[in-house]
Amino acid sequence: MKVAVLSRNPEMLKNLSDFLATDDSSIQLQFWPAGATHLAAMVEQEQPGVLLLETAGGREDELNGVERVMIRHPDMAVILICAQNQPEFLLSAMRMGVREVIPMPVSGPALQQAIGRIRERISWRSAPQLPGQVLAFLPCKGGSGSTFLAANLAYAIAAEKKRVCLIDLNLHFGDAALHVSEQAPSATVADLVAQIQRLDGALLESSMLRITPYFGLLAAPDSPENAVDVRPESIERLITVARGCYDYVLLDLSRTLDANSIKALDCADAIYLVLQLTLPFIRDGGRLLQIFASLGYPKEKVRVLVNRFEKDGEIGLRDVEQTLGLKVARTIPNSFGAVAESINHGRPIIDLAPRDPVARALRELAGELVQIKPRSGGWWQRLRGNAA
Repeated sequence: MKVAVLSRNPEMLKNLSDFLATDDSSIQLQFWPAGATHLAAMVEQEQPGVLLLETAGGREDELNGVERVMIRHPDMAVILICAQNQPEFLLSAMRMGVREVIPMPVSGPALQQAIGRIRERISWRSAPQLPGQVLAFLPCKGGSGSTFLAANLAYAIAAEKKRVCLIDLNLHFGDAALHVSEQAPSATVADLVAQIQRLDGALLESSMLRITPYFGLLAAPDSPENAVDVRPESIERLITVARGCYDYVLLDLSRTLDANSIKALDCADAIYLVLQLTLPFIRDGGRLLQIFASLGYPKEKVRVLVNRFEKDGEIGLRDVEQTLGLKVARTIPNSFGAVAESINHGRPIIDLAPRDPVARALRELAGELVQIKPRSGGWWQRLRGNAA
C-alpha cells in the first residue's frame, strides 16, 4: 500500500515521517513538501492508495481541489490533517468521501490508527464477501434495556474481529451512541438519507462514529424534526448497503411501529424482542407477536430476550414461554449498578466491568452468533497483530 504525504510545512513532514516509520515492507511512503495546489500533479504521479494531506484551515478552494482529485481517483482513501473540526466542515469532508479527519496537533497513535483502519477497509474490499446478518432489537415497552443490549452486543461481536455496524433507527429520540462513546457523531441517519442517491459503502463508512476498528455506529437524527424526511425506501437502501459492507448489522428500533420500523423489521434476518418479567412487558410482547404474524413473519425469525432476569422472580421463564408461545432465547441477568455505571460513563460494560454477569452473558451471546477464532512489534504489527 502506497501512502503519499503532502504538506508545505517541513516540520510537519518530519513529524509525519517519524510517526509513520515502519519496518513493514508492504507500506511505501512518499513525502511531498508542497501545498494543496500541487495535489493533482502529485496524485497523478504517485497513484497512492492513501493520501495524507495537511490543509490550511479547510478553505473552500482546497476542499474543492480535494474533491476533484477524489472524483478522478475514487479508490484512493484520503486523510485530512486540519485545525478545523467544526461539524459543518466534518460533514462537508464526509460528503466528499474523506475517510478520516485528524485534528492538530497530530499524535502518532492517532495517525497510526487512522492508517490501520483504512488498511482494514482495503482488505475487507478485497476479501470475498457474504451478505451480513441483520439483527433488529425491538423493546416490548420503554425501559426494557433494548438499546443497551444492542449497543453492547455490537461491541462484543466486534471484539471477535467481526465487522459490525449499529444503526440507530429510533429516529426521534435515539441515544445509542451515548451507551458506548463520549464522542459526538459527525453524521446521522438523516444526513445519509439526504444523500440516498449516492449512498455506497464508502459514504456509509465515513459517516460512522468509530467505536473500535471493527465497530461503527450510525447515530439517529439529532432532533425529531430532522427525521421527517426519512422514508421506508431510504431505510431499505441503507440496510442493503450496510449488509454488503459488514458481517453484522444491528438495528436499534423504537417501541413505535410505523412504516420505517416495519421496513427495518422486513429487512432483518432475526428480531430480538426485549422484555422484562413483568405483566405489562409480557402483554405487549404478545401484541407484538400478533402483529408479526399478520406481517407474515415466521416464528423462527423472532427471538425472545429477557433482560434484568432474576431466578427467584414471581414470574418465571416457563410462564413467559407459555403465554407467548415461544421459547426464551436468552436471559440477561439483573446487574443494575454495573449497567447504570456503563451508561453514565458511555463505556461498554465488557470493558468497564468484564467480570460482571451482564458482560459474561453478552460475550456468550456474541459467541453464539459468530465463529470465534483464537487470537493470534512496529506500530503496524501492533495494529494488525490481532487480525482474524
